[in-house]
Amino acid sequence: MHTSDVLGTQDGCCTCATMTSVLCVFRCKAGADDFAIGMNDVLGMHDVITQNPVAYFPLFVSVPEERLTRDAFKKLCVTHRSVDGSNKAVEEEDTLYSWEVFLLNVEG
Repeated sequence: MHTSDVLGTQDGCCTCATMTSVLCVFRCKAGADDFAIGMNDVLGMHDVITQNPVAYFPLFVSVPEERLTRDAFKKLCVTHRSVDGSNKAVEEEDTLYSWEVFLLNVEG
């Protein structure tokens, strides 16, 4: 089964998004836990921030002026294709198709 076979479906997109978010969260969890402990060592700041998240949101999250569009998102990544005649052409086409499906979902 190819990636595009899974990502081309609604369930596949949800599964991919869930797996990606879980990997990102768990990969950073130890550092985030250390950060929280350090913040609590200073006047219990982590507890204060978590009890008032809206007030402290701008300190930790950069909010862009405009919504990230398909074109803006596409400019963030550069696609490098194999040389013409490569055996990877089919896999690359499947991957690029999945990328385009993702970008369409970003646009919503």
